[in-house]
Amino acid sequence: MGDKRFSGDLDPGLLTLPVEVLYIIHLCALNPALPLTSKYLYHVFKQAPPSISALYLFLRYADTSKDLVGIVSAVLKYPLCTLDVFKRLLSILPDEYRHLYPNPRQTITASPVLDTPNSRRTIAEPPVPKTPTPRQTITAPPVLEQPSQLQIVTEVPELETPTRLFKLPKRLFRNLGPPDTEGRQNEDTYVFLKYLYSLPPITYPNTDKTQIMLPDSNSYNGYPLAKAVKAGDTRLIKLLLAHKANPNRKDKLA
Repeated sequence: MGDKRFSGDLDPGLLTLPVEVLYIIHLCALNPALPLTSKYLYHVFKQAPPSISALYLFLRYADTSKDLVGIVSAVLKYPLCTLDVFKRLLSILPDEYRHLYPNPRQTITASPVLDTPNSRRTIAEPPVPKTPTPRQTITAPPVLEQPSQLQIVTEVPELETPTRLFKLPKRLFRNLGPPDTEGRQNEDTYVFLKYLYSLPPITYPNTDKTQIMLPDSNSYNGYPLAKAVKAGDTRLIKLLLAHKANPNRKDKLA
């Protein structure tokens, strides 16, 4: 019997290459159909380490989205994006993608409060009296407050903490089943979802700007909660409700 790797019309020379070279070819081609051309290639890319899978997903969508929410929303749709792959993806993102603004050049920073003359109240100089004429009465200039007695109020702009939501992929909830005796049959979805809800805030260097990225618990009109209720998974239901899932969505199926 011949080698199973050589089945089909694929060039046998490609299948004889080391897996490390195949990874490089896959990252350069960025063609989702490449793993489907051979059972051997499918097995090679499916068993690829999380670092390779994360880099592939990033390169696939790096040119279509310049903000973190756009990339996260895109890659989470694919079964290739497991929890380990997602963690590795967040660790390899370049700095120019670590923002939540739709426009990568848009930044919101508080103007520094400088102790300049413009930030203080203007104090008028006392008028200089003219030389009195013989019959002119000299009026004393009004007593002005000393600079130390003035209350200088400088308004500091309030820093907002904007939050952007990304959609939860349907694939995490589509195949939920009834919980087993220990209630842990849907463990992968629960662990992944709990991690997404605990993503750390994003802080920009040299600024006080902080942004938060969270999953939208009501994605697809309440699809996650409706599927969790249908599966009877109490842990998932409590987790979604704790993060503002609305039972009235999806025609109140939840």
